[in-house]
Amino acid sequence: MRFSKTISVNTGAEYMFRAKAFFKASGGWTVPRSSDGITMSLVADVITHAGAGAGGMKNDRAWFVLRDPSGRREYCFQRGVSNTAWRITFSEMAKFIIGAPSATVVPSASDSVLLHSSGTDAAPIFSTYLIVDGSYRLQICVDPIPLSSGVYTAWFGANAIGTPNSQTLFMAEALKEYDPGDISPIVHYVRYNPTAGMIFDFTKFGTAAVAPADTFTGWYKYGLSGALYLPLNAGSYGVQNIGYPIYTGNGSIGDWPISGKKGGISVFICRLAGSPTFPKGVTAHVRHAFTPSEFPDVINFEEGDPYVYWGQRSA
Repeated sequence: MRFSKTISVNTGAEYMFRAKAFFKASGGWTVPRSSDGITMSLVADVITHAGAGAGGMKNDRAWFVLRDPSGRREYCFQRGVSNTAWRITFSEMAKFIIGAPSATVVPSASDSVLLHSSGTDAAPIFSTYLIVDGSYRLQICVDPIPLSSGVYTAWFGANAIGTPNSQTLFMAEALKEYDPGDISPIVHYVRYNPTAGMIFDFTKFGTAAVAPADTFTGWYKYGLSGALYLPLNAGSYGVQNIGYPIYTGNGSIGDWPISGKKGGISVFICRLAGSPTFPKGVTAHVRHAFTPSEFPDVINFEEGDPYVYWGQRSA
């Protein structure tokens, strides 16, 4: 995994531009198509700075497609009419190569699914993704080397008030255990949180009720008859179909007894209610803590519960 230093950014456009630049510098991630809202290219990245005007990210309806190092999966990010509203879509295999793209209209993919916001590619509706322009602290984690499944983990998140709490988060999390027949062993989590709380909520993830819109999502039987892109449940320990943290705020299991290092276990992703119900797999990098940990040792997504270890800082 490659981890960024904490990056200070002042606008939502700079937030997205810096994330894009870090991905491109992290080995194999590319931007095959893009538009600065003025000029479109279907073969290159034309967004060269975070400001407004030619080559800028801070233009209405500017967009870019981000492709993983395998050349298989693509994400399309589009800015709305402000720095705080964005629309994000995902293509597992078909790629964003159809539709009627233009300087202000994103390309489409035959297997495209929405990760954030709504509407259509031709008539998008943009939802809040960042709180307000101001002082953000941005952290990025990207995998230039895939798991054996060929899947790459990537996420970036920021907070507008300078605390370790991620107030906005984009996550593509690879699974390390999954159905051998599943050709989409990856789940996504994209959420904007306007409060001072953490970005994850395991009390929602673990319930047997239909998973909420702000939880993990992933494909069920991608490429086969009956394929669906669905919200999913998550948990690391549970009884009666209700997920519980390994510890509560009143205590913890502790660290590994011999090495003394902090530890945790992977998060189990499944569909508990609705139709169909099914297991999706086990996360490769997101873990559930044995003992409370805070930044800079880890990046927390909910106080004391799920986290990603914050590795050696890089550029």
